[in-house]
Amino acid sequence: MTGKAIELTITGGGGKGPNRAYAKPGEVYDYGVSLYHDTLKWSPVPDAVSPPGWTGKPWHRDTGKPSSDYLDKRCPPPAGWNR
Repeated sequence: MTGKAIELTITGGGGKGPNRAYAKPGEVYDYGVSLYHDTLKWSPVPDAVSPPGWTGKPWHRDTGKPSSDYLDKRCPPPAGWNR
């Protein structure tokens, strides 16, 4: 992350997606980011690969303990991940 931009490089991937539309190792995604109070917004970058999945809704800071309720049941986290 630099300034108001973030670059994500996929190191793993796979899963289930329509028309093989899932992240593949080596892909690079670029986004603009802005933080105001406890809300992080992602935006596409012109002339870059910025899949819309990250830009749909702003992210709000949650100070609570992580919960596996929000994770895909087909790929659970390792034992003890939320200690």
